[in-house]
Amino acid sequence: NNSTTGLLGGVALAGRITRDVNELGAHGWAYWQVVEPGELTTVSPSSAWGLLWTSYGQNHSGFTVRKQYHVMRQFTSYLRPGSTILDTTDDNTLAGYDPVTDTTVVVATNPDAAAAVKSYSFLDGAPAFTRVIRTTDGEDYASQGRGPSGSSIAFTAPGPSVTTLVLHHRPNLASNAHLDFASEPSGATALAGGWRAAGSGSFQAVAGPGDTTVGVGSLAASSTSASGTVWQEGIGAAAVDLTGRAYQLSLDVRFKELLTAVYDADTSIGLEFYGADGATLAHASVSDYATALEPTVDDNQWRTFRTGSVMAPAGTRYVRPVVRVDGVGAASNATVRLDNFYLQEVNYRHRGRQWTATGSGALATDANWQHDSSREENDRLFFGPSITSAATLSASGDTTVRQMTFDSAVLYRIAGAGRLVLNGAADGEALVDARAGSHLIQTPMLLETDAIFQAVGDAVLTVSGAIDLDGHNLRAQGAGSIRLNGALTLDGGAIEVFAKPTADVTLGAAAATLNGTLRVLLGAGDSADLGEAFELLTFTAGATAFAQVEMPLLSSGLAWQLDYEPTRLLATVVERLLDGDYNDDGVVDAADYSVWRDNVGAPAGTLPNDPNAGPVGPAQYATWVASLGSSTAPSVAIPEPAAATLALLAAAAGVLRARRSSSFVSWPAS
Repeated sequence: NNSTTGLLGGVALAGRITRDVNELGAHGWAYWQVVEPGELTTVSPSSAWGLLWTSYGQNHSGFTVRKQYHVMRQFTSYLRPGSTILDTTDDNTLAGYDPVTDTTVVVATNPDAAAAVKSYSFLDGAPAFTRVIRTTDGEDYASQGRGPSGSSIAFTAPGPSVTTLVLHHRPNLASNAHLDFASEPSGATALAGGWRAAGSGSFQAVAGPGDTTVGVGSLAASSTSASGTVWQEGIGAAAVDLTGRAYQLSLDVRFKELLTAVYDADTSIGLEFYGADGATLAHASVSDYATALEPTVDDNQWRTFRTGSVMAPAGTRYVRPVVRVDGVGAASNATVRLDNFYLQEVNYRHRGRQWTATGSGALATDANWQHDSSREENDRLFFGPSITSAATLSASGDTTVRQMTFDSAVLYRIAGAGRLVLNGAADGEALVDARAGSHLIQTPMLLETDAIFQAVGDAVLTVSGAIDLDGHNLRAQGAGSIRLNGALTLDGGAIEVFAKPTADVTLGAAAATLNGTLRVLLGAGDSADLGEAFELLTFTAGATAFAQVEMPLLSSGLAWQLDYEPTRLLATVVERLLDGDYNDDGVVDAADYSVWRDNVGAPAGTLPNDPNAGPVGPAQYATWVASLGSSTAPSVAIPEPAAATLALLAAAAGVLRARRSSSFVSWPAS
């Protein structure tokens, strides 16, 4: 593969890769001659094997990128670790299936000078979308746009060439993904399918790669003040919790159309996640899940770029694909073009150890695992599709875990006398993540840091072993079911749940020691309005009161009413009738003073109609003095507070409508 003539060296490299994988059953490809000195081309051209050439001297000015480099990308960009190699009947074709992205990848080499027709049939149905990428004498890993579709496809491979077909089996969540124009004028900032552009962004009625219709996104990078955004809104639904689901975005990008143009800007592609109102971010910054694009010098070809697998944060209801251009240099005069968006849900797979045994076994046995190349990542455990029937994994001693993921329709059971010690110090918090199926942890668990238990979609995570929070926070999230059936000890820590109409979290242990806090959160864009009821928890062994409960602040004039029912804890938004009416009879009088006096020093929330956040004391007395003599007829009946029915009064300040609040008022169980 050392030829310096056109694509001949690249074709030779492609042939070697294809034969070694198909015929020898190779599991990987190691190229140890990535860079070689360019001086060899004049001394001994037959030794010029490198994918890149450069001078080994101190004053080298960069690399010469050879065709072999682009050909290597045709294979390695999409035939990723974990892919299954598929049988083909063509000696010049290598095919594989990637279970993470649910894509089939076909790399077809045409070593001849004449064009050749390549035909393939797929036994498992037609792909939803085909993306074509090609290297020829005149193109370097260039996108050809949309490819053929259907269960049987054919395309013409020019000679010589190496072509990669990426066949997506999952549906495209993006509407009007090719940015086709209907009646919109060129330069529009809104396009069918919910596409929008702002700043230097617009939509232009020109053809993209492989287009039979016109329409591309456009972001001007032609002045230092230029910045622009192209995005699609409204992918999702307010009632569907997407927490924990994973997504990947790919699209075609052209950084400039003329070779003489100058591109000097920052372009990024990414995903943004929004809450129930479609406008409030479910994460801190729009750049949290952005991927910076780095074009090569003097690149004016269409390229395919994609994000990694991105997990939706807690509270996500909508996903938004976004492209941004900013940071434009003074000499820049280019226009960035966009086309062929593809947003799909993918399987999320983090780095770390993967369980590869086909059945039961010991967690401590190395042979049951495929270890990550980085030792620091091996405290992340992944339990995937290697088992075909329910398996029990035994823990004989303490196992420290940063992240534990279950992604299998078949039951995994973690059992044994050992403990799972959750320590997410490297990430800020530990994560136990059930992505599919129903899974059971019977071993005791100890939190050394804050942790998250997450159940995605309809997954079920059951913990029947004892859980000791040891003063830390444990947040439950996701649309699935989380069942904490073991003895639960808070030790001053907190259980955090999101307020929903139907609870996702069940406490099943009568031996629970709830000597800590239940902290209730509102998801991004959620609101709590008068009359709304939220089921916070369900109980299978009878209701057990927490030492204190913290609730989000409400709008002025509203209060939380908590009801410990036999099988659930219910929170209802009620009207706060009259500040200082501490016996809740509709009149502020001397009787309310007596109630205040008898409760001085009690925690916040002990008195009904108390707008103050602190313990009962001077602030509540001042409220009674200010309201003395006032009366009103209650428009909403609120029961007298008792051990099983407590009313939490929200502070008058602070309206909680559009975002999760970090400010809470709290009260004890009794």
